[in-house]
Amino acid sequence: MKTAYKIFTPLFSLAVLPALFFLPLLHLSLGSVLTESLSGVMGLKEYSSIFDILKTAGSIDEKTQTVFKLVKEILTSNENKLGAAITTKGFLVAAVVFLALMLVLAILTACFALFSKKPLFSVGFALGGALSGVLADKMFDIFAKPFLSGAVSLKNLLSDAGVLSDLIGGLVTVKELELAIAYQVCVLLLGVAAIFGVAVIAKEKFAD
Repeated sequence: MKTAYKIFTPLFSLAVLPALFFLPLLHLSLGSVLTESLSGVMGLKEYSSIFDILKTAGSIDEKTQTVFKLVKEILTSNENKLGAAITTKGFLVAAVVFLALMLVLAILTACFALFSKKPLFSVGFALGGALSGVLADKMFDIFAKPFLSGAVSLKNLLSDAGVLSDLIGGLVTVKELELAIAYQVCVLLLGVAAIFGVAVIAKEKFAD
């Protein structure tokens, strides 16, 4: 069992890194009374991975500039422009912090599984990483709630975005805004990694 633990715990925990980077992490769907989906108009996939987002950032065209103007408005706008609901942007920062913490704990899980004789440490780090993933999702949901309810007006956000503001004005609605499957896969991977450690601990305890 220890051999399986030494192999599979690092394997599953380190798999969190490519899973979070390449699997869809953000589900954003924009719609209006004119069309079912406007995400494509903005140059965005409805399901985007970190890799997709970075690739979009690397192609500086009109659509890309519009997207990043929108993100900048979300992060920098004050209550006078968007109302008190925009204060939930702090939860977006918290979500990013928890996702980063999940990555750190995944790496620590692998390191302690490989180099420590005490599986309790790797179990603790794996479970902490899984919890961080769950908390990231909860924080992002709180951030997204004002956009989904209409409390934050995308018309105001798009007022400086050029062609998009002229095209869609106040008709835009956020249909979906949530973390996608990437964080769920990461939580699952860390949960499985923890199981191997628990199995080793249980075997040692009953062997005594």
